[in-house]
Amino acid sequence: MMVNVDKKKKDLYFVISMIIFAVFVEIRYFEHSINPQDTTAFAFSYKYGFISRGFMGTLLQVLDSVMSRNLLSYKGIYYISFVATVVLIGLIIYMFYKVLQKVDDKKRLLPEAIMAFIAINAFPMYFSRDNFGRLDVYLTIIMIVSILLIQEEKFEWLLVPLSILAMLIHHGYVFMNVNIVLVLLLYKAAKTEAAQRKKYLILFALVFIAVSIMFLYFEFFSHLHGEAIYQEIHDTAAAISEDGQSVNDSLLKHEILGLDVYDDEYAYRRLNQVEFPKYLVLYSPILVAALMLIIEIIKNAKDRFTKMLHVMILLGGVTVLPEMVLKVDYGRYVFALILYYSTILLVLIAMGDEAVDGALTTMRTKYKKFVWAIPGLLIYAMIFVPYRAVRISEVVNTITFFIYGFH
Repeated sequence: MMVNVDKKKKDLYFVISMIIFAVFVEIRYFEHSINPQDTTAFAFSYKYGFISRGFMGTLLQVLDSVMSRNLLSYKGIYYISFVATVVLIGLIIYMFYKVLQKVDDKKRLLPEAIMAFIAINAFPMYFSRDNFGRLDVYLTIIMIVSILLIQEEKFEWLLVPLSILAMLIHHGYVFMNVNIVLVLLLYKAAKTEAAQRKKYLILFALVFIAVSIMFLYFEFFSHLHGEAIYQEIHDTAAAISEDGQSVNDSLLKHEILGLDVYDDEYAYRRLNQVEFPKYLVLYSPILVAALMLIIEIIKNAKDRFTKMLHVMILLGGVTVLPEMVLKVDYGRYVFALILYYSTILLVLIAMGDEAVDGALTTMRTKYKKFVWAIPGLLIYAMIFVPYRAVRISEVVNTITFFIYGFH
């Protein structure tokens, strides 16, 4: 009984430390501003038809009509965005707590290190001007809720409407976030008995079909009346921006008019091409540590089927690659990859995955020989946060500017 009490205290202390860290992050990284890229998206609504990214603007219009406060304004978007960011951080900490409840007290070191790594990367993400107010925060909230439903095996039917809601907010969910939901559903199907397997396969099919159909519609068929509504949305976007006149023309052209803006983003792609290789080199100590862990997980898989299952999990992150080929927000894409792999590892720990448990046991042995390794890597990871949007991070961008003279 005493062991359980001690474990609960340790879990509570860790949660408190995460809350304190979150407060520090808000003080240190919050830039108190939303850029036109993100305010423009709130000008979209279903008053103009069933257009992409129309849900949040519609929600604000509805709330605005029933409340005395002017929510469809820069100030309204600012405060709602702040609340959403706090909710996301709270959900991440709650996920940590639910994982800790399932972790053996003698094996908590590496799970806590993974949680600290997630916190270092995720907590500052939506406080920078590049990403504060971005629709991604709502997609990540939905993703974390979906993970908790699968992990706790409660109300899993909600995964389908949650995925539809995410697509209504931003159809980039299909590349950036739904991967972990689909992979975990397949994992559960592979690990459960026949009676439960059917449920998870049906959920997988429903989520996959729903997000695929909605992506195709929003990407190719939601721009039929674009020219008729363009100017009104443009004027609304300008009115709700920080200075009352700025809009993101590229976003309007693509989402409202359906135009290809690939050529317009040449300068951004050039920046990606010089920044990304440098980021990989600079981030290589953490990438090497991650590769070592992946190799150990595959080695600890007891049979061919289990190895293939974990290879499938490893390949889940490739859904971000189309965005990296066609788009330019490499800071967001790098963060999405970090969040996918670190979070799914944490969930597998909570689910008692034997291959992951065996790999972590091996890594714990190595950690005893290199006591400095984990805290050293965590401190090193802090150099790169917060991840930005087109720019990956400040340190990489500074190096790029020093070498090439542009950023």
